[in-house]
Amino acid sequence: MTFVVLAVIIVWAFTEGAYPVEWNDVMSAVLGKNESAFVLFEIRMPRVIGAAAVGAILGMSGLSLQAMMRNDLAEPSLLGISSGAALMAGIAIIIMPIIQLTSSTDMRGMLMALFAFIGALSAVFAVQRLSRIQHRVDVQQLILTGVAINAICGAGAGVLSYLSNDEQLRSITFWTLGSFGGLNQFKVFVLLCLAFLLFISMRWNAKQLNLMTLGEYEAMHLGVSVEKLKRRMILLVSLCVGVAVAFCGIIGFIGLVIPHIVRLLVGSNHEWTVPYVALIGAIVMVLADMISRTVVLPSELPVGIVTAMMGAPFFIHLLRKNQRRNQIC
Repeated sequence: MTFVVLAVIIVWAFTEGAYPVEWNDVMSAVLGKNESAFVLFEIRMPRVIGAAAVGAILGMSGLSLQAMMRNDLAEPSLLGISSGAALMAGIAIIIMPIIQLTSSTDMRGMLMALFAFIGALSAVFAVQRLSRIQHRVDVQQLILTGVAINAICGAGAGVLSYLSNDEQLRSITFWTLGSFGGLNQFKVFVLLCLAFLLFISMRWNAKQLNLMTLGEYEAMHLGVSVEKLKRRMILLVSLCVGVAVAFCGIIGFIGLVIPHIVRLLVGSNHEWTVPYVALIGAIVMVLADMISRTVVLPSELPVGIVTAMMGAPFFIHLLRKNQRRNQIC
């Protein structure tokens, strides 16, 4: 049922935008019988399918981080992963014209993805290392460390903005606010491959992730190779989030909100939550992108602003819930 809902919303998203397309024109465009074919296949389809892939990636990344760190507030943007990726992508934007490394658009995109992956990986390892107290990750320390990493990366992005020219400044602003406007078929193919890879890996490790929610010590005694699992999943999450940020910019709160919604619907068993998180993450992201490009026509609202408006109240609710739980304890 959820997959059917996603399919309907994707087709609906094809029809909405600055150039509206009627529902009956979609099939005609598929058959190449009208002028809407170019808009659908060259502009709107990469954007919509790419948004779905990024939503699935961010949702599954948040679910993975929350399971491994046993923290309901763990999420790529809150832990500095997205900011670290964006900072390194900004560095790539600045240095590529200087060293004249490549003129190919796809090669520039892959180079930025590599830099973003390095930034995401560095940020997540820094957060994990600095938030450990007596060989365990402290929840409060984790959030504070994520805030600090975000601040450092934000300062770095400010320096890059100061050093950049007008064109580079527009590109850096794009990463800061988030948008799917720069996606093409090649980037969408990469995002779909990464989403599929993350999905297969999380489904394969679903039982181990279930045991990780009991605690690292308990999981270790139940046969889980804790450190190996954490390294493997953190590496994969950093790769996926880094590439997503390199292609689309910082899009926050999806990885925080979606896992909680899914756990309320289907429980905490990762064998069930992983596919539902992927599907509902894709649905929410496609809807957020559709809102971003239709609410202020003919202009476009950055999708990162839309997801922040959707996710920030939920984040406040989670903080209040944790506060009440700590008072009871």
